[in-house]
Amino acid sequence: MKYLNKTVFKILFFIVVIALMLSPVLPDDFLDFISFLGFNDKGEHFIAFFLLSFLLNRASDTRIHRLRNVLALFSFGIVIECLQAFIPERGESIFDILANFAGILVFQLCFSMYLFFVKRKKNFND
Repeated sequence: MKYLNKTVFKILFFIVVIALMLSPVLPDDFLDFISFLGFNDKGEHFIAFFLLSFLLNRASDTRIHRLRNVLALFSFGIVIECLQAFIPERGESIFDILANFAGILVFQLCFSMYLFFVKRKKNFND
């Protein structure tokens, strides 16, 4: 696990962000593969922002950083939706923003529950 440090997660975060930004120009075969997995557009937004939340939280370590991550990802989601209004064959949607935010919040909820149970187990064993 020594290779999975904060820097690795920061790099992975930016790779995923760049991949998401390039998604309008991905080959049709890749887009067909994603459709084959059964995710609709909102599901894809949810999963993407859940994954981004995971990567960004693994790259930071404090509660204030987690709050900053939520605000930064939510702002990023709004900005990319607004920019899609100017991309041919793409469109902005408030429901995409809500799916983005849901992915962020569900990850944060899962992560908070994980931290709670880890702390509880540690206190129980002490």
